Amino acid sequence: MKRISFIVGIAGAACLIAGGAYAQAAGSFAGSSTDGATISLVVSHSGSAYTVTSMSVGMIAPCKKTGNTANEGWGFGLNQDISSGSADFTSQNDYYYTTGSMHFVGHTQIKGTITSYTATFVPGMTPPKQAQFCTSAKQAFTLNATAPGKVLPLPATVDTGRLKPGR
Repeated sequence: MKRISFIVGIAGAACLIAGGAYAQAAGSFAGSSTDGATISLVVSHSGSAYTVTSMSVGMIAPCKKTGNTANEGWGFGLNQDISSGSADFTSQNDYYYTTGSMHFVGHTQIKGTITSYTATFVPGMTPPKQAQFCTSAKQAFTLNATAPGKVLPLPATVDTGRLKPGR
C-alpha cells in the first residue's frame, strides 16, 4: 500500500510540473545586457495574472554616421502581461525604440534578449543640421531578483559631481 501511495504521489508531482507550474514571481529584478548596459523591471501579481508594470533600459548604441556611441537610459511604464512565464515587449517614443523578449528561469531570475534604437545629432555644426541612427544590436540579458530596498549603483559613465552636497 505504501508503494502505491508513493507512486501516485510521484505521478501527481510530475503532472503539476508538466502542467504549467511556471516559476514567475512578483518583485523587482535588475541586471545587465551583454554589453554591460543596465536593465531593471518590476513584476506585479494580481489574482492569477503576472504583469511587467515598468522597465528601465540602458543602451550603449554605436552610431552609424560618426562611429560615436550613444549612452542613454530610459524608464517607461510597460503593463505587459506575462504568459506561461514569458513576455515580449516593445516601448517607443520620439527618442527611442526598444524591443525584446523575456522568460523566467526560476523565481529569482529572468533571461531574455533586447534591441534598442535611438537617434542623436551629428556633432560639429552649431546648431546641428543632421541626425544619425544609433543601434544597440540584439543581445542577451540576465536579471536577478533584488532585495527589498536595495538601491542599484549608477553606471560608471554617469557624472555624479552634480549629485554631491553643496553643488
